[in-house]
Amino acid sequence: MEDFLKRYMLGCCVLFSLLISVGCAENTNHSEEKETVELTMAWSGTEEAFIERFKAPVEKQFDHIEITQVEAHSGNTEQLEEMIASNHIPDLWVTGSPGSTTAMFQKDLAYDLSEMFETVGFDLSRIEPNIVDELRSRSNEFLGADSNILGALPLKRGLSALYFNKDIFDLFGVDYPKDHMTWDEVADLAAKVTQEKDGIQYHGLHVHFHSAYTQHGVDHQNENGDPQYDKEPAFRKTLDLMEKLFNIQGNYPERPSDLNDAFMEGVLAMHATYDSTLTYTDAPFEWDIVTYPSWDNMPGIGPTSSGEVIGITNTSERIEEAFRVIDFLLSDEYQTKFSIEGNASPLVNEEIHAVFGEGAPAYQDIHIESLFDSTPQKRSANRFQVEHSLEAAGEPWHGRVSDDFYESGLTPPEFVRWLQERGEIVLKELEGQN
Repeated sequence: MEDFLKRYMLGCCVLFSLLISVGCAENTNHSEEKETVELTMAWSGTEEAFIERFKAPVEKQFDHIEITQVEAHSGNTEQLEEMIASNHIPDLWVTGSPGSTTAMFQKDLAYDLSEMFETVGFDLSRIEPNIVDELRSRSNEFLGADSNILGALPLKRGLSALYFNKDIFDLFGVDYPKDHMTWDEVADLAAKVTQEKDGIQYHGLHVHFHSAYTQHGVDHQNENGDPQYDKEPAFRKTLDLMEKLFNIQGNYPERPSDLNDAFMEGVLAMHATYDSTLTYTDAPFEWDIVTYPSWDNMPGIGPTSSGEVIGITNTSERIEEAFRVIDFLLSDEYQTKFSIEGNASPLVNEEIHAVFGEGAPAYQDIHIESLFDSTPQKRSANRFQVEHSLEAAGEPWHGRVSDDFYESGLTPPEFVRWLQERGEIVLKELEGQN
């Protein structure tokens, strides 16, 4: 009897242990079983670049997420309409700049990313606030002034700098540009290196004037939608700079746009420009950068950012997973690696900026610190909130305004009056279309 009891108790213990083991195994298997989530991303880069930049790191981070490229530019209205017509609208979309988000917002496909912040624990303050404000303004452009959505977040910071050709400065024995110069100081320096030597005409400075104008942070129209070219000093100041450079004998051969390729040709001493990366890494001469010139009343303020952005479509059935991908792409870990490869981070983390370009040999001898020593300008609050936007219509102040001014033969005050008159005419045309 005693032996029977011992065997009985032993059998119960074994059975109990087996039940516990099976239960644990079931729980383990249940915890490991996670539904595979398939996400699509519209991005116009190559498949190889997509795998390296997005697919491989995302799928390594999330073992239950698979991400596939839709090779299209969601900022292209025609391609976006094709995706809508074929019912192949992506979960995620990436465009090259804030300006190319317009098509997505016009089609009412942008999802308000701020709805996911609490769910994922996303800290918006980690991102440069002026870039966020820019995207918030664009997000609400077609929804009215009372809207407050955030339809996109930056993946890259737009870079602005004053590039200079060391060889030209050495040729004429002129000191190199320095950080934190004003536009007037740079224009004066340009006059010293605008010379002809050995039959070659060297030009001192080329500027994308619309970019310089954005440093003012003002809109074409006031809060009532009325054109304000003759009341807002930013337009006159920008025109005065244009005229000063036009009057340097030999600086501009014809129209300003004729110098767009002059830096790489080795005949332009300085080029004030912006890009999402360093533009002239393959230049066949010695060059460097300093901070983008500033207006004398706005030290340390650069042009508005023009870097890459990312968003989610409101038709996605996997919004939380899609936002977790964005959260990862904006993590310190990912952005540090991204920065080392030579991509400027939109985060405010100075440690990430400090490693910019360390993995890119072409950047090793460049004054990288200049790129992060200016704050991108914030767009004006009403820039995209007016009912009829002159900027959206592309009139009359646009990226080609320097050529228009150059060819007009007008003085800055006369051209300001022309801008005002033209703006009023275009506004009436826009109002008449309703």
